Amino acid sequence: MTVKMGFIGLGKMGWWMAERVYVKLQRETVRVGENEVDELAVYDVDKGKVKEFTRLHPGCKPFFPFEKLRDFLVIWLMIPSEHVEETVKLMLPNVKNCIIVDGGNSDPRVSVKLAKLAREYGNWFVDVGCSGGPYKAKTGGLS
Repeated sequence: MTVKMGFIGLGKMGWWMAERVYVKLQRETVRVGENEVDELAVYDVDKGKVKEFTRLHPGCKPFFPFEKLRDFLVIWLMIPSEHVEETVKLMLPNVKNCIIVDGGNSDPRVSVKLAKLAREYGNWFVDVGCSGGPYKAKTGGLS
């Protein structure tokens, strides 16, 4: 089954991380379990960033994170920690069997709460706070 990956947040680190995912999808088959990820879609509150990213990355599409998400297997968040809980709560009714990844540095107590809530909706929430800044996001080597 082919599915989509969504990326929310095209800021200093998010842009480069989404670009690395895009390049990987162009070069090879990316699998998550038995599913093949075949499309990357992006969102940012700055519509100009979305327009520029999709212009530079043919085949990448914009999406709005709170509707029509059933085809998404993974949604990666690179947004400020103060917006993670609200964003995830708005997404959960619209996704199923989705892995939501928070790549920011959120409060672990919030992450535990969101993981439990995500399971109630039949999804997964994973906190994988990324460190290394924009340079490491661009060149690889995030920790």
